[in-house]
Amino acid sequence: MKRGDFYRHLNGEEYYFCCIALPINETTLHLTSNQKACDAHTPPGEEIQMIDLYHANGVTFINRDEPHVIYQSEKDYDTNKVWARKVDNFFGYKIKELGQMEKRFTHIFTTNHSYPSGCERKD
Repeated sequence: MKRGDFYRHLNGEEYYFCCIALPINETTLHLTSNQKACDAHTPPGEEIQMIDLYHANGVTFINRDEPHVIYQSEKDYDTNKVWARKVDNFFGYKIKELGQMEKRFTHIFTTNHSYPSGCERKD
């Protein structure tokens, strides 16, 4: 997994992999939030919760206790809207009907083209 990778969600939509955000408690740098991410773990039916992201020295940090994948939907490439999902959940499986397991996100291709606007570094 690297910046430039595209993944297909089990619902069929394509997403651009921006980075892995590390928990903010793993740094001693003084950081200020300069970006927000939509929390993919917001319970269904609730308003999407927003999470603060922090950028320093080419590293992204998140105000959570676990690393998160930061990614952007193909329909949001011209915006700053990004999503945050726990790494284990992003690369994990979802139990479908009849107990079948399906990968939540599947790698489809890698590109060296420019990044969508929401995935640009904001150091």
